[in-house]
Amino acid sequence: MDPVAFLNATSAAFVASPTAFVLTAALCFLAGFKWSSWLGAKHLKFAEAQVKEYKDKLAGASPDEAKARIERLEGRVEAMSKELDAAKNLDLVEVFEDGLKDRKIVLDGGNF
Repeated sequence: MDPVAFLNATSAAFVASPTAFVLTAALCFLAGFKWSSWLGAKHLKFAEAQVKEYKDKLAGASPDEAKARIERLEGRVEAMSKELDAAKNLDLVEVFEDGLKDRKIVLDGGNF
């Protein structure tokens, strides 16, 4: 149906009974307002929960303090990674033999 023809046909009903039209429009407006308020409250609760979770995880630290803490941890991880790489290339037999150079080992029945 043509929208203009539909409006022409229904405009007579609006003119004849404006109270019903105004009440219906007000009811629709109120329902929409209530629904948007509910969604806003739900979104606000979610955002507050996220903020609380972040504060719990950061133990109350500010974003700058958290950044500094993360940078310190990354530095420690990098240092440990370098030490681990150095240990992978280490010959353990050579280290053991170097430790025994100045020591006497007396074998008496399997006891050192």
